Amino acid sequence: MVADRLGGDGELTVQRKATRVAVRWAVGGAIGMFLSWPALLAMVLLLLVVIILSSAGGPAALAPPALASSNYSCTIAAAPPPAAPQTGESTAAPVTAAAGDYAGITLNAEQMKIAGTITTVTKQLNLTRRAAETALAVAMQESTLDPDAVNGPWVGLFQQAPDPASGLYTQYDRTDPAGATTMFLEQLVRRVPGYDTDPRQNWELGEVVQESHVGQNVAKWQDMGKALAAVLYSGTPPPQVNTTCSTDTTGAPTEFDPGNIISDQVFYNDSAFPDVAAVQVALDRIGSSCTAATSNSPATTC
Repeated sequence: MVADRLGGDGELTVQRKATRVAVRWAVGGAIGMFLSWPALLAMVLLLLVVIILSSAGGPAALAPPALASSNYSCTIAAAPPPAAPQTGESTAAPVTAAAGDYAGITLNAEQMKIAGTITTVTKQLNLTRRAAETALAVAMQESTLDPDAVNGPWVGLFQQAPDPASGLYTQYDRTDPAGATTMFLEQLVRRVPGYDTDPRQNWELGEVVQESHVGQNVAKWQDMGKALAAVLYSGTPPPQVNTTCSTDTTGAPTEFDPGNIISDQVFYNDSAFPDVAAVQVALDRIGSSCTAATSNSPATTC
């Protein structure tokens, strides 16, 4: 009797274990099926995206439109280099531009003449517009574009001090704008050979040449240097003061923004025309002076 009971209990225990295993498998299967739905849905969405892109011309159809050449700030090829000047003298026929505001900085006629000389020398040396931008900003900080500025041993547009031992800044008269510019640009190219694509700001490139330890003071003249170079080097009109410009990807003139025809504040003002009657009243008021053309009179523009 006891043996039979023990045998029966053993069978029950085995059945219970089997039941538990079956339940666990069932629960696990259900959870697995539930968790697989997001993955299945993601695959379906991915397939739809692939189909849409394929029918629309592929990823290239989503690429932004190519910019026309007029949307870029292009560099004009420099003029052929002039004949090398004799030691102590330089030759440059400066380009000119009107005195006025350049990036918010007011320059007089004499300063513009000096800026023209700096830009002309840059082009004669076959250097890029960025070299002119840097030289103009540095010269403005060092001497306010005054070639006769003297501060102890430091003289001229770039406040250069000669070093007889190395010959640095001894090739030309430092008070000669063209000569001083030539010496500055020679050092720029020698010390920063890849200046045109260097990721640093223009004032940082100028500081490599000047070694003033206060090169950050040139930063406030950077925009002025760019505005001047745009006019003197590339012949582009100066930008309006306090106007922020951006690259245009639509091909439309950047001076006109169609998004400003109606401001968001007005466009989304639900209380402006609460009902159809209000809209009709406004139209009647605006068009009250309008008349259609007849055989005896033309239409009235309103």
